[in-house]
Amino acid sequence: MTEKRRFKRIQILATVLIQLQNETLKVVAYNISQKGLRFVIPMDVRAGDHVTITLPVGESKEDIIINSKVVRFHKVKSSAQVCDCGIEFDNEISEDLLKQILINF
Repeated sequence: MTEKRRFKRIQILATVLIQLQNETLKVVAYNISQKGLRFVIPMDVRAGDHVTITLPVGESKEDIIINSKVVRFHKVKSSAQVCDCGIEFDNEISEDLLKQILINF
């Protein structure tokens, strides 16, 4: 099977702030790339839902806000209200910015 992704996923375990369906939540992220993020969220989501993510960039810089959309989700079997969610950023982030973000995780 051929890998379809253009950007390498980097495994992380970090808390990030998201806004989805008029709610602001802290969620646990499991991987990140220049074009997306995977996390678990304690609510129902659907493909196409708009998500705003706030990521730390460093002590001396402001956090960055990234607009994105849900592209993949599935319910976690142990709970009907918890979804494993994959989002795609509206615009890819640079490799340098990704490195700065990863320093904070």
